[in-house]
Amino acid sequence: MANEYPTSISLPAFSFLRSAPAPNQTVNVESTIGFDDAIRALYAPLLQLITEPNFTDTRDGTVYNFTGAPLWTESLGKRILILDVDTRPLDDANQIFNPTFSWASMTGVSQGMLNHYLYATIHGYSYKFIHTRRYPNASRADMWTKVSALADTLPHYDAVVMIDADAVFRHLHLPYEWLLNRWRVTRNTSLAMALDVSLTTAGEPIGYTNNRFGALNPNAGFITALNLPRTFAMLRAWLACPDDGERFPGCERFLKEWPAEQGAFGEYVRYMYDRETDFKAFACDDANGFPGQGNDCQGMLVRHFTTGKERLKEEVGDTVLQTIMGRVQADLMARRAEVWAERGDNAIHTAVGLEEDGERAWVDVLKEEQNERWIRVARLRKVPISGHGVVHPPVWKG
Repeated sequence: MANEYPTSISLPAFSFLRSAPAPNQTVNVESTIGFDDAIRALYAPLLQLITEPNFTDTRDGTVYNFTGAPLWTESLGKRILILDVDTRPLDDANQIFNPTFSWASMTGVSQGMLNHYLYATIHGYSYKFIHTRRYPNASRADMWTKVSALADTLPHYDAVVMIDADAVFRHLHLPYEWLLNRWRVTRNTSLAMALDVSLTTAGEPIGYTNNRFGALNPNAGFITALNLPRTFAMLRAWLACPDDGERFPGCERFLKEWPAEQGAFGEYVRYMYDRETDFKAFACDDANGFPGQGNDCQGMLVRHFTTGKERLKEEVGDTVLQTIMGRVQADLMARRAEVWAERGDNAIHTAVGLEEDGERAWVDVLKEEQNERWIRVARLRKVPISGHGVVHPPVWKG
């Protein structure tokens, strides 16, 4: 199966650079391998086939699948972008763009961005972090900057996956095209999002997850956008929503307050653009929420820690260790005959170390009568005798 851990992989001859070369050090480029190639080589045998309907989570054996013929059959490669957008530069101590790195000390949501970058690298996708500027005088909430950033980035790619920094790709070896097949996102779908989690207070829906019609909002923290003319019309309408009271009466309330851009899309844009190909919603259990959040959405394929950011680092670490250590264990099992040794008892059988100052050396005695003779000699010379009454005879020199 594609998601079982293989035991071997063919690689070209290469050597790793263990550290950056000194200023006067000459590096033979032909004899080294870059980070991208090394990561892809490591993960290549693990990759789920895009067209294979069944995927098994090696953690617990859960099987996920897609139904119907695959809509996507080949990798998009660099034509799909994994995108992080943030108004923060994230270059302070213990953040992702600070030159000093310590996993133990890393804080905030930087770990999630590392997960996104690694996922893109494994599959040969493009990755970009866009640092946006806050609206002057805080006239809009910071989240609104994502909409215009997405619109101006999309023309350069076939598809853009814009994902919040507190969301994680749980299965690093699962191609995004496979997820598109599962969610039935076609090449004519403009936007796709998971539905938000269903949170209630006293049995009533909480306002920021449901719209005024009582329907769950899509979660704008994880968006797939395809490069289609209709997509850009939707993005322009989305950005204009709070300022266009004629088309979107009441949308101004989402200018500064949460759920901000998510609320505007969930309550206005998705209803204005209601063609079947305009918007695809899919189950929150696949790509929203996390265990322990208090709802039915577990985020089994993409996990979103909206209210549990303190758990982000553990999840990111698990995604790496599950695959890397899985490869290590598979290699160990393949070499079991080489590395496994079985002992029948707890005695010391080696003769190494029995020589003392070069004065005497032990040799085996096979005949019982010789052994008895040596026992007598041993007693006279105070040589230790084993519990079985057997000694190895000394050959005295001199």
